[in-house]
Amino acid sequence: MAIWPSMSEMIYGLRAAKPLCRCHIGERPIRSLTNRVLSIGALNEENGVAISYGLSLAPKSAHQISIDITAIAGRLGLFTEVGDPYELPGDGLTTRHGTWIRVTTPTPRSWNPVRETFGFTPTVTVSLTLGREIGYSPQQDDMVQLAAGLLSDNTRDAVLNFRDGNENILLVQLAERLTLNGNIDFRTPERLALISNPYTLGSLMWVE
Repeated sequence: MAIWPSMSEMIYGLRAAKPLCRCHIGERPIRSLTNRVLSIGALNEENGVAISYGLSLAPKSAHQISIDITAIAGRLGLFTEVGDPYELPGDGLTTRHGTWIRVTTPTPRSWNPVRETFGFTPTVTVSLTLGREIGYSPQQDDMVQLAAGLLSDNTRDAVLNFRDGNENILLVQLAERLTLNGNIDFRTPERLALISNPYTLGSLMWVE
């Protein structure tokens, strides 16, 4: 059972209760994501349960990020829907493999886990909800390609995390330095090949 609400709940104020612990960077390694992903994947196939990820970014606007995502996804052939070539619609779009992507501006809050842990305040949140009709792996590959494309010019700070209540962090980009979580088995040689930026492996944790 999670001891603090999900990042989306804290950023958007969807839960009134104050989180019981705050994020910090520590030396205690977080639990591996592998078993969690596999177990939820089984539920996804049998019971139609979807999982989601959140990409928090700064300093660009939601408008600019939606334009960038549309351009990147179009170049990669990720979208099957034809819409405004310059911007995602307000309700988002669905990729060829069923991932729902939505770009929003976070509501300012006095306490923000990204700011408390990594020192920047997100100006944009990209929500990626995996579809219920297909396995996770192709959708996660698409997500890695989109995230890599958004971070390729090194002008943005960012945190990508798994929204499961524990909010396991997959990657962080700060001051033009990209760090992948070395304690999570999410990365594969194929996914690493999709990342053009130089990166290092490290232990990425929230303040408790």
